[in-house]
Amino acid sequence: MRHAQALLRAIDELPSVVAEALPGLYLEVTSRPNERLKKDSLGSSGIKLLRSDVEIENGITTEIATVFATGKGVEKLRKKVEEFRTEDMPDREKDGKLIPGRPKNADLVQSLEAIVEAGLRALWRSPQDKFPDDADSVDWEIWLEPESADAFIQQAVGVGVLISTDRLRFPEDLVVIG
Repeated sequence: MRHAQALLRAIDELPSVVAEALPGLYLEVTSRPNERLKKDSLGSSGIKLLRSDVEIENGITTEIATVFATGKGVEKLRKKVEEFRTEDMPDREKDGKLIPGRPKNADLVQSLEAIVEAGLRALWRSPQDKFPDDADSVDWEIWLEPESADAFIQQAVGVGVLISTDRLRFPEDLVVIG
């Protein structure tokens, strides 16, 4: 059950939604090589699938999903992995044959390779080949909720992001260039 323990550690290393008073976390969930990600099992209450991509490199297929998880969603995901580690489904009979029980949530957990906080590339909505090169400094249009804009701008400036003083205001959004 090393796999489940590694996933539990990854979940525990995520920022605490409750302690940091966050609305949730954007997560990047990666499948095991050449396996399909069980996205339907990911999309439970508190977790919303935002996008899914397939990458093929050197003949190895990996599926990557970006999800938004509330605190409840992160806890449900952790619970599913913990149940996989500790609980088995009962044996069952099918067509006169006894089928041994499997770990609970096996389809989902066995499809997962990694769970990490999503980076900017995972949240990129345009074609991936349009993502700026790491060496370039580029202007970004940043859409913010007005009530959280000041805190975001202060944190961005604190980590070295230059934020334009120009603001474009909509009833539900504030747009800045960073």
